[in-house]
Amino acid sequence: MSSMVSVLRAARSTLGSMLNALEFIDAPTMELVERALHFRNPLSSTQPPFYALIEAAGADEAVLQEHVHFLSLSLSLTHYLPIRLFLK
Repeated sequence: MSSMVSVLRAARSTLGSMLNALEFIDAPTMELVERALHFRNPLSSTQPPFYALIEAAGADEAVLQEHVHFLSLSLSLTHYLPIRLFLK
């Protein structure tokens, strides 16, 4: 739980008003979803204790990408979390 709170704090401090949503799902719940929906998790090779989906938006895409990149580096270094970035 403290790791999830740390991720939330890091996202809020790094992204500020660009942070739109943050969702968490723990590993056992993800396994249930995979089995029930016959879903193959694209991140299953890492087997983290939880997953976080961070939604951010900003008027300046370059600034947003810079902040998201900084957040991912920060989380991977401080929490040793496997990070996958999906930007669209």
